[in-house]
Amino acid sequence: MSAAPRFWIGVASRDHVRRGVAGGFCQLGHGKAAPIRRLAPGDWIAHYSPRESYPDGALLQAFTAIGEVSWGAAFRRGLVEVTADDFAHIAAAMGVTLPGRA
Repeated sequence: MSAAPRFWIGVASRDHVRRGVAGGFCQLGHGKAAPIRRLAPGDWIAHYSPRESYPDGALLQAFTAIGEVSWGAAFRRGLVEVTADDFAHIAAAMGVTLPGRA
């Protein structure tokens, strides 16, 4: 489950990038799921913004954000494999003791 990180450049208007940064997510491809599914926790993404706002904002043509893809991004896939230790932490936070883990 721990592949080498990949490095991406995402393209989105600066206003979309700012909304994502404020909310802890990224927007790509006008909300299409396919680009997001390619990202994995530990990957890095730099956002390039051709315009300040979509679709006809002022020309910008600059990198506007950079960050590491968080563990939570994987939840967009609907089913996420985790390590036994991660699962045990989640279970403990929910008040559940797993068999064999006292």
